[in-house]
Amino acid sequence: MNEKIVCLDIETENTGTDIKDGNKRIISIQLYNDEIEEIYYDNSNDTNIEKGKERIKSLLDDGFIFVGYNLINFDVPLIKKFLDIEIPLSSIIEIMEMNKVIELRKNLKKYKLEDVCNELGVECTHKKLLIPFAEQYKNKLDVIERAKMEGAKTASIKGWSLEFCRKRALDLISGGLAILDTYNKFIRSNGSSDSIFYKYAIGDVRTEYNLYRKLRTMN
Repeated sequence: MNEKIVCLDIETENTGTDIKDGNKRIISIQLYNDEIEEIYYDNSNDTNIEKGKERIKSLLDDGFIFVGYNLINFDVPLIKKFLDIEIPLSSIIEIMEMNKVIELRKNLKKYKLEDVCNELGVECTHKKLLIPFAEQYKNKLDVIERAKMEGAKTASIKGWSLEFCRKRALDLISGGLAILDTYNKFIRSNGSSDSIFYKYAIGDVRTEYNLYRKLRTMN
């Protein structure tokens, strides 16, 4: 594609149930297009978060447009919070706001990246990589007890069913622990591209880029 676009995604440390305010730090920044496949991560000497911050600034200065799925509501606010970078709306293409995706989300009653990709025939298998790790945490008694408590709090605040809230809490907590677990293994591997975390993190931006390209042919 000749456009100056790049997909942007971040991974965070969040082992709680608050999707926005529970994030403790950005652990990695991923960038992807036909010519770029880059990951910047905490605990790295060569490609650390500070260098990722400078890379985002450089791309902004060069007039690049950042593309992503749930970029406006998740990645951009956290990049502002932790990296002090303001990405203007004029420099963003939000995939969730593209016409076909809005239509699909209404029909599917679902909003996750993998749901939209499955419907449009875009590969999104990298999401399955963390399932075995998350399942291990779901069976740990301390995680189960914590999910029960957090679920009860959410149910009392939101008025949702207790069963739903406890399941949601267990999914969020175990998912966050799985990301942190595989991230720590990624660090110990010296940032290996063969690691689960690398494949998962880069998989997100690669999938979002392929989804964007597919949507462009449909609009």
